Amino acid sequence: MRVPIVVSRAARPLRATTLLAFVAVLAAVLPSAVLAQTGRITGSVLNASNNTPIGVAQVRVGDTGLGIVTGDNGRFVVLNVPVGTHEVVVERIGYRTESQTVQVSADQAAVLTFRMSETALELDELVVTGTPGASSRRELGNSVGSVRAAVLEATPSQTLTEILNGQTTGIQQWRNEGQVGGGSKIVLRGINSISQDVQPLIYVDGIRMNNNSGIYNNRSSINPGPAGAQTSPNPLDLIDPANIERVEVVRGAAATTLYGTEAAGGVIQIFTKQGRSGQEATWTAEMTAGTRFMTGNSMGPILGKTDDWGFTKPWYSNGPLGEAKLSVSGGTNTISYFVSAGMNYEDGVIDNNDDQVYSVRGNFRMQPTSSVNLQLNSAYTHRTTNYMEMGDNATGFMLNVLRGTQDYTNAAVDRDNYQGDPDQILFDITNSGRVEHFVGGLTSTHTADGLGLTTRLTVGLDYTTAFNQQNFPFDHVLRPRGRRNLNEWEHRTITFDLGTTWEYDISDNMSSSFSAGGQIFSDWDHTVYGFSEDFGGPGEKTLTSGATTTSSEDLLKVVNAGFFAQEVLGIGDNLFLTGGVRVDGNSAFGESLGLQVYPKFSTSYVVSDTDFWPSDFWPVMKLRAAWGQSGKAPGAFDAVRTWNPVAGYEGQAGVTPANLGNPDLGPERSSELELGFEGSLFDDRVGVDVSWYNSVTSDALMPVTAAPSDGFLSSQLKNVGEFKNTGVEVELRGVPVSLENVRWEVTGRVSTIKSEVLDLGEAPEFFLGWGSILGQWVRVGYPIVSLWGESVSNPDAIADPVIEDNHYYGPVYPTHILSGTTSINLFQRLTIYALGEYHGGQYQFNIMPWQQVRRGLWPECNELGLNNADDAAAWAAAPAIWRARCQLPTPNFDFWMRPSDFFKLRTISASLLVPDNLIPGATGATLTATMQNVYKWSNGAGIDPELTVGYGGGVGTFPARYEYYQLPAPVMFSISLRANF
Repeated sequence: MRVPIVVSRAARPLRATTLLAFVAVLAAVLPSAVLAQTGRITGSVLNASNNTPIGVAQVRVGDTGLGIVTGDNGRFVVLNVPVGTHEVVVERIGYRTESQTVQVSADQAAVLTFRMSETALELDELVVTGTPGASSRRELGNSVGSVRAAVLEATPSQTLTEILNGQTTGIQQWRNEGQVGGGSKIVLRGINSISQDVQPLIYVDGIRMNNNSGIYNNRSSINPGPAGAQTSPNPLDLIDPANIERVEVVRGAAATTLYGTEAAGGVIQIFTKQGRSGQEATWTAEMTAGTRFMTGNSMGPILGKTDDWGFTKPWYSNGPLGEAKLSVSGGTNTISYFVSAGMNYEDGVIDNNDDQVYSVRGNFRMQPTSSVNLQLNSAYTHRTTNYMEMGDNATGFMLNVLRGTQDYTNAAVDRDNYQGDPDQILFDITNSGRVEHFVGGLTSTHTADGLGLTTRLTVGLDYTTAFNQQNFPFDHVLRPRGRRNLNEWEHRTITFDLGTTWEYDISDNMSSSFSAGGQIFSDWDHTVYGFSEDFGGPGEKTLTSGATTTSSEDLLKVVNAGFFAQEVLGIGDNLFLTGGVRVDGNSAFGESLGLQVYPKFSTSYVVSDTDFWPSDFWPVMKLRAAWGQSGKAPGAFDAVRTWNPVAGYEGQAGVTPANLGNPDLGPERSSELELGFEGSLFDDRVGVDVSWYNSVTSDALMPVTAAPSDGFLSSQLKNVGEFKNTGVEVELRGVPVSLENVRWEVTGRVSTIKSEVLDLGEAPEFFLGWGSILGQWVRVGYPIVSLWGESVSNPDAIADPVIEDNHYYGPVYPTHILSGTTSINLFQRLTIYALGEYHGGQYQFNIMPWQQVRRGLWPECNELGLNNADDAAAWAAAPAIWRARCQLPTPNFDFWMRPSDFFKLRTISASLLVPDNLIPGATGATLTATMQNVYKWSNGAGIDPELTVGYGGGVGTFPARYEYYQLPAPVMFSISLRANF
């Protein structure tokens, strides 16, 4: 049978020179006319305590709309400033806002010098909260984490997901591959759903973006990736970090109410760089070169200490990497722009793995009238990745190499006549993925002068197409007649967002900010799968080349629409009371459900603004409290009755029951109470942010077995469960030393997470993943995913093991996370930075070591002599736990459930401010050397406790979690030079 599936060929990648030329042309044609009767303002921004330059500071010229960002050397030039007297304001996170008044004369330069004093907490910082206008931090009753441009520049990374590690409290990230192009999953404040996606929503400049990664169950809404690689890139990694101005992480239902039904997992807001009105064209060029390499430490605490790292060492090689990026920003009084282009390539540490990315971005802001502002943001990314076979896969690289001669490749070849290592045949299998991504939109903001009304309309599109393929050549030892396996995935999210904010003063001491609006989000996913094998001969193949072909198709569309209203009442500019509501409808709701209502309330009290507060040593103190609800919609077809097609008698078409359907099916509802405070102490040298939260997810979607009389044997989701997540988040920032030639900054973060299953309703306790032997269960009174199995009650005794049945080991996910950063600036030029992170309290099922024990290849057992069943002396001398773990021929799975705490020194970097005259024409340059994945410690047995299996055949096991023959993240070293012109 011929299957009519179109085989797409990868588009020819754009050359870096073409992209850079494109940027230059755009910059040349942008308006640059200088208005009559104008002058300019030049100057520098310095640290008041040690006179070091302050980069990335915002410089604004009164209400003219003109502004600029300082360079690395702290300097700025604002062009086309109207003649007259102006107030110039300088702002920078971590410093007190400063202002000066200046007189500007025609065709003359006014020179200013600003010296900014440090502050550990800036309450006037603006934060986006889901309403048309940003809110100041002093108004917010909930916590918001942020990653600023200065942090992004201090930690040069290939991907945004790498940067987010350890940068804010409450965030966990799990990777499923150390190959370049591997995927990851982000979780905020713990797992709050068993059946639905728990990843946070992603917004880029107000446009909702696809947030599903290649570690999930619903294959219809993710990029499936190549079948043999068992991974695909996280959508966040399609955004160039060099284009990002800041990232805001909104955690918990109390903060995400206005984002609606799909925001229970939190929200990540990404804001890209913009040009400034009145700014002359400023060019930034960046070049990076480096390498990736594997170390014994990378291979884990057990295998990494062996001579050959479990047979893997000969297969590793250094993987070069490089980047070239160019951007330009500037503007006139009516238009501003930021345009960038870049390319990067990376080779993995094993053959067959490499990645190339080409990207362009254009952000334009226009002000056709004094009351209308138009902002057009757009970005395109083209990514091609080649992968090695990996993971839970009979032809996987790590699985076959680690098993030595007891693997699938050795079993497949004629060992008497085969020359070389049979694992070499794995490199003849190819896996490749191509991703093309566009995200862009238009935002129109209208301000009604004198009325306090601001109306914002945003219309945008997030579009991704991916083509993935796996190929076994004809006459391959493992697939003698060849095989071709491909999929093509297309995703589209349309955003329509309209809102209005009315700000007015009720009295001299009371203000009001009322916001209302509505959004429509439409998600559309289309996936085509094709499979072909048994080719007639060698050569290039299509799906129709095989004697056996199959195909399938998934089509998914979900529409969410809702409206909101919120009132913020300010009293004396230090007490703020907020109340709001969100009302949502979703196409995945049951037909009998109707609209869902999510309320919120919060308060913020800046107690340090009162007369009684001891402001001498504690200058800033804000108390806050928030309560709110948010939701998580069911899957597109969870509420409807569905049937599966089958071939009946004599090939007649027929159907069998699939999903029973539930007309009352609704969203999971998370209700969260958050209490906290923020403050700065000791002359703003120390900042603190503390939060306690209690989040309860009710109406959790749980699988309930249908009555046999209904004719449906599979389980049906019902809103019957209840979960709880409770935790404390603490962030402490300080400047222990601030001298003329030495400045030392330190930040520490602590997050605790305690989850509990409160009720399963009609659902019985059940296991997660591909079998009960994983030991990962959902049981009332225990963490949302808990590890259970037989255990040895006398582990250290020199005796036969005493077995305890149905033992609770512990949670699968961490109960506490600690991270810290430190930055030391020397002689106003050299900055040394480091980031470390610790995860503790979790247990992991070590399936890979269990498999190695069966083959007599696990070092812990071999060192005790327990790889020989006939060595009576060794067995007699072994503790009970090792007799159980090393039992031959096959030990019990459960005895390989072990703690998996870990610490990682994620990043070390050194940045040198290059003298101005060293690079001709440059107004500032920075040379940075970076190492990532520097060191790790773990009390686990596996290669890397942060790894978790992605998916096999398009379906994942998450939130069950285990490591199984995956490549760990190698060490990365790079040197980058960034210069401004």
